[in-house]
Amino acid sequence: MWEEERFHPSIFPEGKMPKIPLENPLDGIFITDTTFRDGLQSMEPLTPEQALALFDFLNRLEGGRGVITQTEVFIYSKTDLEILRRMREREYEFPEITTWIRAAESDFELVKTLRIDETGMLMSVSDHHISAKFKGDENAAFKNYVGTAEKAFAHGINVRAHFEDITRARMGFAIPLAERLLELALEYGGEIKIRICDTLGLGLPFLEAGLPRSVPRIVRLLREAGYSQAQLEFHGHNDMHMATANSFSAWLHGCGGVNCTLLGIGERTGNTPLEGMLSFYSQLTGKEFDFTIVSELAEYMKGIGVQVPDKMPYVGADAFKTRAGIHVDGGLKRDGLYVPFPPELLGRREEFAITEKSGTAGVVRWILDNFGEKLDKSDPRVARWWAEIQEQYDNGRVTSISDSEMLRLAQKHGIIEKSGRRGARETGIGAGRESGFVVIR
Repeated sequence: MWEEERFHPSIFPEGKMPKIPLENPLDGIFITDTTFRDGLQSMEPLTPEQALALFDFLNRLEGGRGVITQTEVFIYSKTDLEILRRMREREYEFPEITTWIRAAESDFELVKTLRIDETGMLMSVSDHHISAKFKGDENAAFKNYVGTAEKAFAHGINVRAHFEDITRARMGFAIPLAERLLELALEYGGEIKIRICDTLGLGLPFLEAGLPRSVPRIVRLLREAGYSQAQLEFHGHNDMHMATANSFSAWLHGCGGVNCTLLGIGERTGNTPLEGMLSFYSQLTGKEFDFTIVSELAEYMKGIGVQVPDKMPYVGADAFKTRAGIHVDGGLKRDGLYVPFPPELLGRREEFAITEKSGTAGVVRWILDNFGEKLDKSDPRVARWWAEIQEQYDNGRVTSISDSEMLRLAQKHGIIEKSGRRGARETGIGAGRESGFVVIR
């Protein structure tokens, strides 16, 4: 009955990102960025120099492949306009620079003088927003959105309609609005896109879920309304832990684009992380990217004040670190047994912290990683070393054992010493360690 490859090498190729097997491979998917719009709403303002550095990172990640197709910027302040100016001076093909405005006459006056090919346009579609912004008059809201879009088309500006809060909206309002915008675009020979905005992270990635919360059902309704894959883009928030799942589901059900931010920064709990979706893009298409740039990006963002949680996938301090002795032991038996893909793809390595859960395997692994020598767990020196560590935890210690402590304990228990002693074997010492030590056999 079961005819499967051992180790599934076609799904988990050695030294590469894993692959995602699909019955029907995806074509026409892409990523867009909102770091300089939604992302900036969650943090201290960036200087033009900092924004330009992040823009350069986007371009480097993109690598000229046409995958990260666009990024958007605000245009309301002097700093916004300076950031826009400097980005345009780069003359990158990807990502293309677009703007974001409200569906208001005053905002349109700002954008029409900037020689921008496309602008995002906020169109709040839930009753919650219509009641607050238009006193509950959905006809007024409909007329306002359509009228502002028509002005843009008339001036040769393409429109990306941001359907705000669609996962709380009535489709009886949202879909007719989408249909009218599509008609307008055809009338003026312009281009229209719909950004499906899960503004509060209430969307669900399941067809089995009902409207308005089902992201795939919303995508299918818009496709039935005449929108192509390339005209649809999903924008997720992570309030309910679903931003990435909803973005992936949108791809699976006919939405071409997913809108993301670098490291998932964004209001409240953040947006879909761009580096995560780029990894999924790689896993779906087989295209390879230089993910070491992601690690470099994370260090830069930490340097400008962005908090990167230790447990954050790919870039967190603990992303490839284990403290469990059973995992350390497994790693000694087969390298990489407890990592989802080679950390080296991100310019990192598998790490092992020494705690009360590490066991003798943790001690052996520490020596192996730092001196290139693999001792036997049954070595009595290892047992004595571990017993001393365990005693510290039995007496109430609650912190990991530092490398300097491990070095001292290794000397104390006769495992390493300064080189030069007769009978000692010279070995290399791990990165960041003091040189001149040897492992005693």
